[in-house]
Amino acid sequence: MKEKQMPSGATISVEGKTFEFCRGKKPEKGILRPDNEQAADLVGMMLDAIPKNLSLLPSEWAEEKRYLPAAYSTKPGRVRYDNSPYLREIVDCFSPACSVSDVALMKPSRIGATQLILETIIGYHIDAFTKSMLYVSADKELTEKNMSSRIDAMLATTGAADKIRPETSKKRGHRTGDTMSRKEFPGGMLVAMGAKNANKMRQFGFPVLLADEVDTFDDNLGGQGNVIELLKNRTDDFARTAKRLWLSTPLIHGKSNIDRLFFLGDQRRYWMRCPHCGVKMRFQFGGPDMTYGLKFEHDARGDLIPSSVYYLCENGCRIEEAQKYDMMLEKNGAEWIPEVPERSHLFRSYQISSLYSNFMPWTEIATKFLACRGDKNRLQVFVNNVLGETWKEEVKVIDNARVMRTGVAPYKPATIPNKLAISHGNGRIVVLTLAVDVNGKEDEPEGWLAVEVKGHCVNGQTYSIAKGEIHGNTERGGSCWAAVRDLIQRQWKADDDFSLTYTVDCAAIDCGFKDYAVFDFLQSYYATGAKNAVAVKGRGTQVKSDRALYVTNTAKGPIWWLDTVFYKNALAGSCGLVWQQPGPQPSGWLNFPDDKNFGGLEDAEWQRALGIQVGAKGYNDEYFKLFGSEVPEIEKDPFDSKKGRIVGWRKKHSRAPNHFWDAMVYNLAAKDIYLNLLLQQFTKAKTGDTQTVMLALAEHIEVHH
Repeated sequence: MKEKQMPSGATISVEGKTFEFCRGKKPEKGILRPDNEQAADLVGMMLDAIPKNLSLLPSEWAEEKRYLPAAYSTKPGRVRYDNSPYLREIVDCFSPACSVSDVALMKPSRIGATQLILETIIGYHIDAFTKSMLYVSADKELTEKNMSSRIDAMLATTGAADKIRPETSKKRGHRTGDTMSRKEFPGGMLVAMGAKNANKMRQFGFPVLLADEVDTFDDNLGGQGNVIELLKNRTDDFARTAKRLWLSTPLIHGKSNIDRLFFLGDQRRYWMRCPHCGVKMRFQFGGPDMTYGLKFEHDARGDLIPSSVYYLCENGCRIEEAQKYDMMLEKNGAEWIPEVPERSHLFRSYQISSLYSNFMPWTEIATKFLACRGDKNRLQVFVNNVLGETWKEEVKVIDNARVMRTGVAPYKPATIPNKLAISHGNGRIVVLTLAVDVNGKEDEPEGWLAVEVKGHCVNGQTYSIAKGEIHGNTERGGSCWAAVRDLIQRQWKADDDFSLTYTVDCAAIDCGFKDYAVFDFLQSYYATGAKNAVAVKGRGTQVKSDRALYVTNTAKGPIWWLDTVFYKNALAGSCGLVWQQPGPQPSGWLNFPDDKNFGGLEDAEWQRALGIQVGAKGYNDEYFKLFGSEVPEIEKDPFDSKKGRIVGWRKKHSRAPNHFWDAMVYNLAAKDIYLNLLLQQFTKAKTGDTQTVMLALAEHIEVHH
């Protein structure tokens, strides 16, 4: 690398004393004469820390020095920003010649940002323009692994590894120099940490902050405040020269940290010229209903036809992917254009999608989109990780009259309506579940249980089989629990030619009220060798918030914790589905019997034998009021008043009958619990594709009956 020497007469200041710069020369008498070896080492460190070339840009440094090894790159070899030209401006914001203090990038998962932005900034500030850095990511272990592998490899290939001090031991076993969380070099250090330790965030000050995956950072970490604000405070000592990088793939709209940071900045998008008509454009997915964007076709099986993939500009020009490379080059007119240019001198924010990426071809993007059909969860992953955009949930109030009008079907309670399910295009019912919601007063033995039996088809459609309120003794060993045992073990006949009989595959019993009675029943039931009943409880905290359900072992017994917001959001989404006939019902469609007077549990002999009464008879108007019993609590989108995020559900009023609404949640969870248990039993895996299990169960029914 060519070096521009400091001009003759340049000076440095240390503790108020000014010394003349004289690299490569012996210091003149009286100007800089170290009195001892320690002082000589200090002066040498200071001289090594002086920038060799103040005009060298980070991208130029990387192209001259960086080599990507095959172990960490799908395109190994010398770094060339022309392969990803949209990243050059972003990384060059970290040149000392650039006055920008904050840079935010809202990105998809495979765009090259880690290698060509984050790693380049680290190498540049170690080798070319020395500054101390704080590197923060969501996971401490992953951050340290990157330090000891990817960053070490980057330093080795650039020749900067020699600048890292070797690991040395100090008192009390503390290590310095070159460790998994700390690298020291002349004039500075790189410290790596996870974003879960608020105390460590208060210990150091840094001129350069590198924050990765900021959408996973807590709003309130250990009661000490927002992680992003805590990290900003670490740069306060360098107010005039500090630089901060915020990187992340976005998650939920209205709660996304990187989305908020993007809107705080000047909001840049990468614009190019159409190679045919010359119109200024940017790549957008568009979608099948848009006149422009990525276009593709699929065959009768739904598989992509690769030759059909192309991009259509707003003027109707067909652009092939082979033309993308030239379009994105700056020399051909490509550039980042800010939507709020008045903020450009302080905070630059960028958003980009995988449509620009050289690591993900358009055919792969189209294939990923086609795989999302009918699956909202997969579609969210596509929007976040491929398009680099936040996921926006539509906020709707449930219309219970519409649910009744569209969901009631011609079948009777207490039977498995397989003939009807097949005619609906859903196939036979595969899984049968029971939900139990415990009600009453804590200090009274008499209470009641809201119970409902549901049948689940392979693609997520459900059929209500029977429901009712079981009134009686809900204490330990009470009559209501004998009724629950009977419901779990009862045989339910199907109406199809197979003459199938079903028993409950999984019963989910709410243990949020009178848990001692619930676990007393479960322990006695388990003693018979049965395993098809579990205790469930709604989760009121954000522990393990990435999972809809999980199990913990307690002194009373195992509890399956449910993300009730997740399940109620799913139910709300099901209530707004539209069935495009003559095709099958969409995933999540709710079906109910057409009998308003009979719920399926009114067995007089059964009631007399147990000394209980069954109430809430029939799938009538009172039953369907459950869909309006709770309303969503919405966190408003600060940037769009028409959008928001459902953060909870609450009763419409104190007397709203929400018991069967809760039972519907438990039934959906019971199916998921059953499939997860089967998955663990046969594959020994804690997580996996439960839909594959459903398909296997459906095939078993067809083959063996």
